[in-house]
Amino acid sequence: MTTTTNAASNYLELKLLQHIFTTSGYTSPNASLYLALATAVSDAEAGSFTEANFGSYARVQIYGDGSTSPYWTVSNSSGTVTAKNTGAISFPESTSGTNTITHVVLLDHATNSSNVLFVGDVTDRTILTGDIFRINNNNLSIELK
Repeated sequence: MTTTTNAASNYLELKLLQHIFTTSGYTSPNASLYLALATAVSDAEAGSFTEANFGSYARVQIYGDGSTSPYWTVSNSSGTVTAKNTGAISFPESTSGTNTITHVVLLDHATNSSNVLFVGDVTDRTILTGDIFRINNNNLSIELK
């Protein structure tokens, strides 16, 4: 028996990201993808994180909201398959409290009973009353290598 690591082909990685983020994969895209803001991550692989809690905070649905076009493009370049957001992602304006955002977390549901799909570091940003956390076009990338 031969054991290999990282044996998935680039084609499979591309199809996986297309399946999750666009309409050009094997089946329909995930109807519910949500982005959360985290103030700490204790175990990214286990999906253990502390979610933001500033006033009016809510997870943002980033696919499956009835939009006529996907929020994501998927590409393959030199063995790295990347999904990038094609539209700005904005969280609700903070109405109270202070949070320092350290990570974004991609989940499959709007509530705490969801599954963590990806966790990504962001440059720490303190959210104060009146602030809006926004991720501009092409500034959120998810890669498979």
